[in-house]
Amino acid sequence: EASAPIDAWRSLGFDDSGWSNAAAPFYYGDPYSTAANPGTLLSDMQATYSSIYLRRTFNVPFAAAVSNLFLVHQSDDGFIAWINGVEVIRYNMGAGDIPYNGSAPQSIQEPANSGAPYVPVTLNNPSAYLVNGENVLAVHAFNNQPTTSSDFGFNAQLYTFVLDPASVPPTLVNVSPRAGEVFALTNITLTFSEPVTGVTADDLLINGVS
Repeated sequence: EASAPIDAWRSLGFDDSGWSNAAAPFYYGDPYSTAANPGTLLSDMQATYSSIYLRRTFNVPFAAAVSNLFLVHQSDDGFIAWINGVEVIRYNMGAGDIPYNGSAPQSIQEPANSGAPYVPVTLNNPSAYLVNGENVLAVHAFNNQPTTSSDFGFNAQLYTFVLDPASVPPTLVNVSPRAGEVFALTNITLTFSEPVTGVTADDLLINGVS
């Protein structure tokens, strides 16, 4: 496995300093590479190992402003992806933790003389797992029949569209504690959709009182 316990490598704080630094796409068999983007040819994968582990860090200056998040993937044959240890997509894979020598249950049908098609996916509720600053996308990608398969491929792009703060006013995205009865109230935390200034006590009402 990539780590012990099996899920440690997916977390933001995992030390991956000993991992190789290689370019996507990752493949053998089908023509995934181009002259501009040769990617990484896995010439030793066929009949040897069935999966690869990938980690990619990225920065989000203000996570609360990310109301949409998309992953476009090209997978032959399956994968599971996590952001900061939270599973965000499972494509052509069984349930639960899949071991390093596991495999995708089905072979992806692809056009002749080309790699697997690109599939766009909207990731749900990004504010639940994104954090301000550094984040990590972790992917475990699998082949279908590792001993006999003639090809493998994985490529992906993660992106978002952040609203222009100059034209869209900030909104309140979270209040802690939530509305209702509490045993004791020492503080209230408000999270806006973007950084704000000039908020005063008069702007905040509890049961209609500033």
